[in-house]
Amino acid sequence: MTTDHGTTLRNWSTPITIGAFLITGLSGVFIFFHVGEELFHDAHQWLGLALVVGGLLHIVKHWKPFTRYFKRRPSMTVIALLLVAATGVMAISGHEDEHGPVRAVMHNIEESSISALAALQHRQPEELRQRLTRSGFRVASLDDSPAAIAAANGTDSRELVMLLFDGAPAALEAAR
Repeated sequence: MTTDHGTTLRNWSTPITIGAFLITGLSGVFIFFHVGEELFHDAHQWLGLALVVGGLLHIVKHWKPFTRYFKRRPSMTVIALLLVAATGVMAISGHEDEHGPVRAVMHNIEESSISALAALQHRQPEELRQRLTRSGFRVASLDDSPAAIAAANGTDSRELVMLLFDGAPAALEAAR
């Protein structure tokens, strides 16, 4: 298929799809791991639209091969599994205006005291305080929450929760 300018649809659809995929894929990984979310969020959303446009142009260009995927059982199985997984993630995440169960649990953890989180893990509160202190965080009281400690130390409370539950990324510990 040729456009008025003499270029093929493929000359546009493939580079748009590849470029937008690379950018949204990379920014999505950063957002998932809560690294530079503010930096990547807008680019991820806007270039996600470019990915959709490129993908649609790519489908138009390759319509016949595209439709054959819907006639193959393995292809349909993968598509169905992805739809089920996406539905499950949306169901447990809740709507932006509501608090789904995962968000509610995370909020409760971020607002609980260090002492309560230690009891939840069958640990001594002082052990969690030492873990935070070794990582460079100031902890005024074991009654403080990860949210309060994060605010006092100028960091994100989710990073502290990861650290408190043995999931601290190496980059966080190296940065302290």
